[in-house]
Amino acid sequence: EELAEWLGWFIGEGTFNLKESVGFCNWDPAVVERMTDLTRTVFGLCMRRSSDHNYFIGSGILQRWLRRIGADGLAADKRVPDAVLQSPESHQVAFLRALFEAEGCISVRPHERAIELATASKTMARQVQIMLLNFGVVVARRTKVATTKRWGQRTYWRLAISGQNVISFRERLGFMAGSEKQRTLETLNETAIGWDLDGLPTEFVMPRYADIRQAMRDADLERDRIFWHRSATMTVRRAWSGQRGARGLVARSVIERGLKLFADVSTCPAYCEIQKELASGRIWETVVAVDD
Repeated sequence: EELAEWLGWFIGEGTFNLKESVGFCNWDPAVVERMTDLTRTVFGLCMRRSSDHNYFIGSGILQRWLRRIGADGLAADKRVPDAVLQSPESHQVAFLRALFEAEGCISVRPHERAIELATASKTMARQVQIMLLNFGVVVARRTKVATTKRWGQRTYWRLAISGQNVISFRERLGFMAGSEKQRTLETLNETAIGWDLDGLPTEFVMPRYADIRQAMRDADLERDRIFWHRSATMTVRRAWSGQRGARGLVARSVIERGLKLFADVSTCPAYCEIQKELASGRIWETVVAVDD
C-alpha cells in the first residue's frame, strides 16, 4: 500500500527531467513530509529540497525502475502503471487517494458540491475513471482547452464527481487524512449535496408531466392558482415542464417532490413511468463520443 501511495503522489506531482534523479513539487508541508517519509520507508532514500517547493530524489536506479513500470513521461503521457491496475483493492485506494490529494480539488458552492481532477493525459483520465467505477463512484469525463505558457493551446481532461457520488467517494476513498480537502469533505452531508448526473432527462419528464396534468383534469383534481404559485410547487412545475430548458436533467430531489405533489394520480401510466425510471438507478449523461 505504501508503494501504491508513493506512486499516486509521484504521478500526480512528480517530474522526470532530472539526470540520475526524479523530482517532486508540492507547496503543502504535510504532503512533503508524507512523501519524504514514504521515500525513506519504501526505497531507503532521502528526498531533498532544491528550491522553495521543489524536491529531488537522487537515484538513477529509481529513475530507471519508474521508466520500466511506465511511470515516466510528460504530463500528456502519464498513465496508471499496470502494477497498480492489477493490485488489490486497498492498494488502488491508496493510489487514488494520493493522486486526488495531489491533483484534485473539491468545490463547495451553495447549490453544488463537486470533486474534480484534471489531467493532460487522456489515457490516465480513462484509467482513473474506470478505477473509480470499480468503487461505485460514477464520474463525468469532459474536455477543456486551456492556454499555457509552455504548450500554448492544450486539451485537458476533467473528471467530475458530483451529487451522491461525492458521498460514495468519501466512503470508499477520500483524501489524505487530516488534509484541508478531507476536512471539507467530512463536513458535507447528504442533504447538502447538489445533484448533477443523478436525475431524469427533461425530454423524458416533459411529455409525462403533460399526461399527469391531463389525468388530474380528467379526475377533477386540478389545483387552484394558490397551489400552483407556491414556491415549492413552482420549482417542480418549471423543471417538469421544461421552462428551465428542454435539455439537461431534472434533479432527483425535484422529481421526488413532484411525485409527492401528484400522488393523487399515482395510477396514471405517465406517473408510474417516471416513478419506475427514478427507481431504476440509471445514470443519465449526454454522450459526446464513444471511445474505441
